[in-house]
Amino acid sequence: MMKIVIVALALLVASQAQDIKKKQYVTQLATPRVSVAGAKTAPVQLRFAIDPEMHINSNHPKTENLIPTKLVLDPPTDISVVKTIYPAGKDFAFAFDPSEKLNVYSGEFPITLQLRPAHGASAGTLKVHGELQYQACNDRACFPPKKLPVEFEVIVEVGVPGGWNVGVRVRSGVKAIEDVGTGEATRGGVEGGGECMMSLASNGDFGSGI
Repeated sequence: MMKIVIVALALLVASQAQDIKKKQYVTQLATPRVSVAGAKTAPVQLRFAIDPEMHINSNHPKTENLIPTKLVLDPPTDISVVKTIYPAGKDFAFAFDPSEKLNVYSGEFPITLQLRPAHGASAGTLKVHGELQYQACNDRACFPPKKLPVEFEVIVEVGVPGGWNVGVRVRSGVKAIEDVGTGEATRGGVEGGGECMMSLASNGDFGSGI
């Protein structure tokens, strides 16, 4: 009987350890589909949400023994990631070491990418995969590093003349941002009446009209 109890306890501990290992403290929020064309770069913003009462180290945590948040991507050959822009973190002192302030992210935070289609890229929709590497902490302790799978889609347009390459329609009332090319709606919106049209030109500039 005692052996059965010991085996059962060992299985329970192993199961809990696996659950802790799989647990994520960060979630990737929905990312609108982005179009790229020509030799110019186009921005895409990935947004992430951190569990309440948790924080993660920023991309520059100030202390060498802390693991920085880092986005690692494996894009298709038809897409190049020209630049990755991380937000500035906030300095906080926590109960486990009130003498030292850590630079962290909490709540929601963005990571902005500059994308460019490769020379000779084929038209179509591509999926970009990667992972967000981070270390989460609460007010009492830090947890082992995690890797969150990341995914978003990019539309490669070929043969688009100079002018507007990316269109985003913002409609008030419905609180939605609609991709003109795909008709898909995402979270967001504008206040007041009317309809606003925003576009990203091939030279990287934004334009708008009501």
